[in-house]
Amino acid sequence: MPEHYVEKFWSCVVAICVTLFIGMIVYVFGSIILADGSTKYCYIESQYSETSIYKLRGARSWREDRTIAKMSDPAALIEMAATINCPIK
Repeated sequence: MPEHYVEKFWSCVVAICVTLFIGMIVYVFGSIILADGSTKYCYIESQYSETSIYKLRGARSWREDRTIAKMSDPAALIEMAATINCPIK
């Protein structure tokens, strides 16, 4: 195989890798900038100390999940999620 074909091959491989890397960066930053911050679903997170505390959290794309409520009764959090129309996953 002539050497110029090998050089062309590796040039193409490098070009494809650079293009994919730049595309990935554009996708990630574009998603972060364009995220609307709406809550997609809710989940209950437990935090154990002397007393058990449960948090109802709302999941948001590309942003920190927000804490909606903290209680010691998970059943009350499930009712609250139903009241605000936030499906629990």
